[in-house]
Amino acid sequence: RNGHWEKGPGYDLFKTVEESLGKLNVIAEDLGYLTDTVKQMVADCGYPGMKVFEFAFDSRDSSGTSNYLP
Repeated sequence: RNGHWEKGPGYDLFKTVEESLGKLNVIAEDLGYLTDTVKQMVADCGYPGMKVFEFAFDSRDSSGTSNYLP
């Protein structure tokens, strides 16, 4: 209710984790409301993505509900 967005560490976090722990099996779960910056970060990390079917029925999602349909 009283929350707000904070900019996260972004790509540097994932780069540091990989440098420290090596390649891990990471899946970037798309929980909706993705910005172009986030989409680019996931692509830069090289992680496979996963869409959540539930968002196919949420018209508030800025990327469009059709992006989540099978």
